[in-house]
Amino acid sequence: MNTKRLVLATAFCLTAVAVGFAADPNVGSWKLNEAKSKIAAGAPRNMTVVYTSGGDSYKCVVDGVDGTGKPAHNEWTGKFGGKDYPVTGDPTADSRSLKLVSPGRYALTNKKDGKTVLTGTVVFSTDNKTRTLTTHMTDAAGKKTTNIAVAIWFPPSTWTQIPFLDNWPARFQSTVDGIALLKRVAVAGWHWAFLGGYHASSDLTVTLMVPA
Repeated sequence: MNTKRLVLATAFCLTAVAVGFAADPNVGSWKLNEAKSKIAAGAPRNMTVVYTSGGDSYKCVVDGVDGTGKPAHNEWTGKFGGKDYPVTGDPTADSRSLKLVSPGRYALTNKKDGKTVLTGTVVFSTDNKTRTLTTHMTDAAGKKTTNIAVAIWFPPSTWTQIPFLDNWPARFQSTVDGIALLKRVAVAGWHWAFLGGYHASSDLTVTLMVPA
């Protein structure tokens, strides 16, 4: 295999890996945009939501505040097929299900002791940079409330400001190794946008500098 073919094959493989990290629009780190959200007074707020993928499952880590303003944290690991999976750390629910309804749209259900306590939808913008969570629930007094939480995706330039992914060191090392390989075969312009597994399909830039 000549140098040009090796470079093209290497670039294609690494691009496929990076795009794979962002195959589902949920994967990444999201921050609440309070100015665009409509959340009732006394309702909990998810300030940051981080989704990571592992195999055919996804892990969701939520940090925010409860209805009284105290720090809140919950975690969920499952698939997007509509099946209930356990939630830890959420006093209002012990299971959660997410179902992919159509591209960029998901149905959400939270349950407590087998009873539905919250339903909602997750909808992504066409560029997958905005995530809108709309939830419906009935409080202890029987009052129905609807909350709309709009979150924006953390761009790679702010990756030092958000919690690293559990397997970030391994991904970092693989990235460094990949860049070293690209340099050895005269490839330049590799964009670091996929460090930590963030969205890369639109941020990845590879410039091939090889003789024709």
